[in-house]
Amino acid sequence: MHKLNIRTILILLMIAAAVVGLVLGIMLLPDTLVTQITLDGSAGNTMPKAVGLALPLLLTLAGAWIHFRNMKGQESKNKGVLLALVGIVAMILVFVFNL
Repeated sequence: MHKLNIRTILILLMIAAAVVGLVLGIMLLPDTLVTQITLDGSAGNTMPKAVGLALPLLLTLAGAWIHFRNMKGQESKNKGVLLALVGIVAMILVFVFNL
């Protein structure tokens, strides 16, 4: 069984946050999501809701996978945590751009 260190707890919390963000996004966000805003404030890039919500979740899950894969060895402890954090930031930005 894996020892629950601070990074592991952080990864588990980020997975939970990404899943909650996915569920809330499905309920609250429009069918087409703005993923990029131009300098004048208009919508630059859009994508379907399923893709726009799945990408941050996949980034978070990929970060968790990297973290748990590298737990036995001591190589690069932070790579997975940082990738999962990028996924959470992306999920937050999706909500900021679309609410």
